[in-house]
Amino acid sequence: MNMNYYEVLGVKQDATTKGINTAYRNLSRYVHPDKTMSATTNLQQLINIAKDTLLDTEKRRKYDRELLNAPGRENISRNG
Repeated sequence: MNMNYYEVLGVKQDATTKGINTAYRNLSRYVHPDKTMSATTNLQQLINIAKDTLLDTEKRRKYDRELLNAPGRENISRNG
């Protein structure tokens, strides 16, 4: 696992659905192709994957388990 989806969206691990959606909308506006001249397709895809994972209860539970068990992440708490 290379990316931390919480960091991608700029939210804490205990973020609510509303907080995740707000962060997603703000980031999507920022990297939207109509707003920027750079190629942001990969970044937009990453933001979408992060949002989809964190908003789905089962996917988020599985992701949190993987994140907690990732090498070098022994001291991560649920509160970020």
